[in-house]
Amino acid sequence: MKNVTHQITQKKGYAAVQQTLGKLNLIDSTTISICLHRYRWAEFRKTKSGVKLHLALQFDGDSYPNKSIITPAKKADRKLLDELIIDEEGGINVFDRAYVDYKKFDEFCKLGIRFVSRLKDNAIIQFTGKERVIDENSSIEEDVTVILGGNSNRMKSELRLITVYDSEKNPVTIVTNVFDLSAEEISDIYRYRWQIETFFKWLKQHAQIKHFYGLSKTAVINQLLIALLTYCLLLLMKLETGFNKDLLYIQRMAKNCLFESYEDFIKKLFAKYGKSSRGQRRLSNATIFASTKLQVLCGDTELLNSVDYDPLIL
Repeated sequence: MKNVTHQITQKKGYAAVQQTLGKLNLIDSTTISICLHRYRWAEFRKTKSGVKLHLALQFDGDSYPNKSIITPAKKADRKLLDELIIDEEGGINVFDRAYVDYKKFDEFCKLGIRFVSRLKDNAIIQFTGKERVIDENSSIEEDVTVILGGNSNRMKSELRLITVYDSEKNPVTIVTNVFDLSAEEISDIYRYRWQIETFFKWLKQHAQIKHFYGLSKTAVINQLLIALLTYCLLLLMKLETGFNKDLLYIQRMAKNCLFESYEDFIKKLFAKYGKSSRGQRRLSNATIFASTKLQVLCGDTELLNSVDYDPLIL
């Protein structure tokens, strides 16, 4: 999969990857529940088993996997943070409060690894007295410098604490060691974290990972890796062809053209769009079947043998 993601990066161009906000590395995990009796090796609760996909998602307008780790669902998220972090110039790691670890935060500050995270509600906060001016029309409530933790787990490095209101006017507390961007930009970076939730949703709905075909740990891991690889190949196909619609349509067309030539696939991929200024029309399967049956009964079958003909494309 690393080779495919490298091809995606090359296709997009390294300049596109390096955004004004930096190279964003979104980190999170998703749990997939499975039957306890059939997957004892992945026991999660008293009544069910589960596997967890830990993922680092590179985001630069498009989202695609950068690193992935698959474990039984009991594995704590923050224990795998070191393996998902990127340490690159201009890179910013974005993750939720499940990964908050003061000791690791100190290490990241020492190593120059930049991160943006949401802070837990029960965090012990010590203000250092450094406060930045906030525009009165901004959604930012405060932007101050703090030290987190108390007693044995007190941090040595200073962090930046930003409080912002979400769309429902609820306060969200963000903590970061990025001091060279504005509070609004830090807020935008954390909002981009939602892209990984959207990615997980797409994967579960369209990549067949809710139900597994094999029972062994290897079979489950392979199926999840194949799903990630499929997503990457679809995105690479989108970039190669210049097709600007969603990946789901490319996936469906690829299935329909599975045994056809690549040239015919490209022709059909672009044929459905642009035929009507009113956009796509809902097709009636019964009407298509009746029309095709009538052609066969009348002996008008030459059109059916043409590679350019497809009854689903009007």
